[in-house]
Amino acid sequence: MRFPHIVLLLVIMLLTGCSAAHSSNTIIEYQRTGGFLNREDRLVLHADGHGVITQAGQQRPMVLTPDELQHLVGMIEAAGFRQLRQAYRAPASATDLVTYQIIYDGYRVSVMDTAIPVVLQSAIDSLNTIIDSLPLGAETQQL
Repeated sequence: MRFPHIVLLLVIMLLTGCSAAHSSNTIIEYQRTGGFLNREDRLVLHADGHGVITQAGQQRPMVLTPDELQHLVGMIEAAGFRQLRQAYRAPASATDLVTYQIIYDGYRVSVMDTAIPVVLQSAIDSLNTIIDSLPLGAETQQL
């Protein structure tokens, strides 16, 4: 009779431990919002290459190879990410612009279309490609 309780306790501990470890290993968070299409896209990547894309309220898992993840991290680091300002705003007269937000190593940078620093453009392009390469309803796949 005690065996089912022990198994249940072990399963709960395993699931809780896995989800806590997984979320604490977040390496990059990226959001793309606004624009003419009123986007609301989000990508969360973990140190093991696994991630979750949220788009139109739907979540779908994805995975990057170690080389793809290292390339992406390399682009962010090559941009001197921690030396960038935390906000790059477009002129007030600009309308229907997309805002991009990257959180890496606990540092947040938010940029708008027409105000993206050149050194950050390739990282934003790559993050957009990741989101756009997995259409809604797609299953987990290697990119």
